Amino acid sequence: MPRISSLASLFLLASLAPLQATPDLCAVRGIESESLYGASRRIEWSDPLNQAALELRLNGERIEPGYVVQDDGEYLLEIFASGPKLEPLVCPPISFTLDTTPPQLRFDRPEWLPAGAAPRLEVTEAHPAARKPEFFLNGEPYDPATPPPPGEYELEAVVYDQAGHRSSLTTPYEVYPWCEPTSWVQYQPATARLSAAHYFPWYTATASCPANNPWCNCFWGPKPQNPQPARGFYGSSDQATVNAQLAQMAAHGIDIVSLEWTGNGYQESNLLNKVIPRVGAYGMKFVVFYDTGVRLRTGAIGAPIDFNLVSTRNRFIQDFQKFASNAKYFKHPRYLKFNNQPVIYLWISRAIVGSEANIRAAFNAAQQAARSAGFSGLYLVADHLFWGNPDSTPLFWMGAKAVTSFAPFDNAQGIAQGSAGRPIRLWANKMAGLYANTLQRFSGLNQPVVDLQPGIFIQVDQRGLEQPICFSIPTTSHYHLVDGSDFSYMIDVAGKGFTKTAELHLLRRNCSEHVTTNGTTGTSIVWTYSYNEWFEGAGLEELAPRNPPYPYGFGLAPLQILKQKLP
Repeated sequence: MPRISSLASLFLLASLAPLQATPDLCAVRGIESESLYGASRRIEWSDPLNQAALELRLNGERIEPGYVVQDDGEYLLEIFASGPKLEPLVCPPISFTLDTTPPQLRFDRPEWLPAGAAPRLEVTEAHPAARKPEFFLNGEPYDPATPPPPGEYELEAVVYDQAGHRSSLTTPYEVYPWCEPTSWVQYQPATARLSAAHYFPWYTATASCPANNPWCNCFWGPKPQNPQPARGFYGSSDQATVNAQLAQMAAHGIDIVSLEWTGNGYQESNLLNKVIPRVGAYGMKFVVFYDTGVRLRTGAIGAPIDFNLVSTRNRFIQDFQKFASNAKYFKHPRYLKFNNQPVIYLWISRAIVGSEANIRAAFNAAQQAARSAGFSGLYLVADHLFWGNPDSTPLFWMGAKAVTSFAPFDNAQGIAQGSAGRPIRLWANKMAGLYANTLQRFSGLNQPVVDLQPGIFIQVDQRGLEQPICFSIPTTSHYHLVDGSDFSYMIDVAGKGFTKTAELHLLRRNCSEHVTTNGTTGTSIVWTYSYNEWFEGAGLEELAPRNPPYPYGFGLAPLQILKQKLP
């Protein structure tokens, strides 16, 4: 019998040995984590012998070595053991971005733009955001905020994206001897995005499901098939639970915890004693989610909030005086502020009614409370956008600095419940239209000057739940995720692209422009509904295992996509 060479013997033994997780096995050629590439990339194993034992998955789909990534976007590459007898292999995921497209430039002169003002430059197809453009007038560096002497010129814009692509565009530019003073609003893409998730502190611990427990008389129920939280029927006052929730949010790229505040004693105690003291330990910041629908309502949920009532105005003002003076709210070092203005989320602001004088008086008093405490006022985010174009005039009375939409569900929009297709994508398309319409309505006005901070949602899914359901929401109501591409679509189509900051341009008689902003330095926020609002099946935290498994949207998968899209 011929002898096997020593090299072949070593290979045979290696092929029979269990696969061990080593840095070499986890290595691929052509891709490094947290990198940005300006051209297509080919993915190869660093060691070709690994091909028989391992598999690659790109954004959840299996690929073969040699796969060429060509489409612009954000990617997550994962490596797994592929044989049933192999030891589990856990490799660090590799995230990277591909941007092969140079920025697309366009000079725009809308009808409302004064003739003497410099043409507006729009930059698109920049992934991620392009660097600040450089301007040249007749070949010389130029600052558009300072008009040159009257005459005819050639204006050139040069833009580099973060992948190193260069684009340029020129246009004729005529400067007049004088201009008619006027003003207008222009929206700019955000240069930085923060990820915020709404958090609800209302749960009380229970070992089972009595009818008087919030876990049960809304989302959770005694039926075995109903969803069960992985942490059990937890209490929002349990420090270990809160720590685990905060750690999970931070680990998945959430920057801001939006804390629902209703004035309820149990819930506020949970916030002040359990949640807020620990937010900083996980590197996040927080804001108050002021629930007007609970705190200020005098009738049924959803009824108008009447600021003509003295009692409503007084309660509102006293709440904001407390936020401004209490060291655990606005003065807390982890409270989010823009330009020394505490950020506060005002739920369903479009439900506020009353005279201009009464609304202005209440919100001016809230602003004054912040100034008296040493702040520069409030950065108020108004949940005001909805179908039918709610009246934007009250935004001016309130002094809102940004607008958003919490979760714009409306069955009248023609999206069938329980669709066998992809209803979340249909909602994303609808919401993109809503946000685009908002930008069109507000551009060209000098009031209100509000940033656009989009709100997105995971899903609303209440199939098979016990009655009674909170707020009489029917158990047949569900707009669900089919797979991860649905939530990715929601973030891309209705989220990231609509993070816009507003600029108020003032054109002076000498044709010079003065620009003011809301002080965010280009930063915007994407608000996600929600981390743990389980009454409507719209939570991100994980559930206990179940057979048969839960539908896709229940569990950590959407949270992992949120991290990938808004790292």
